[in-house]
Amino acid sequence: MDKEEFRAAASLAAVFSVRLLGLFMIYPVFADYARHLSGATPYLIGLALGIYGLSQALLQIPFGMLSDKFGRKTLIVLGLVIFGAGSAVAALSWAAAISSFSASSSLPSQASFAARPRHCPSC
Repeated sequence: MDKEEFRAAASLAAVFSVRLLGLFMIYPVFADYARHLSGATPYLIGLALGIYGLSQALLQIPFGMLSDKFGRKTLIVLGLVIFGAGSAVAALSWAAAISSFSASSSLPSQASFAARPRHCPSC
């Protein structure tokens, strides 16, 4: 791997590490925090946590086909932009009801999956 490839791989790894760090930092405290949101039930709390993985599982094949059609780099950039916007929406919904948080957490998860390179199955 030459210097430019190493820099690109390190940058991409840093982006995905920060994305996953944010996700795994919230898991231990979210269930306790979400109990105080209006309309919170154990089912909705579990849905809010699980919708991230569920939407990624449902969109794996469609985003793979889009990646083949439009190119990986284009989809990675688009996915990261949408992920940033969706994360801002999710952050603004923290004080709202649990259902709005569940809905708003779906968008960043879909976009982050679009930004995941197909040749990196563990990303």
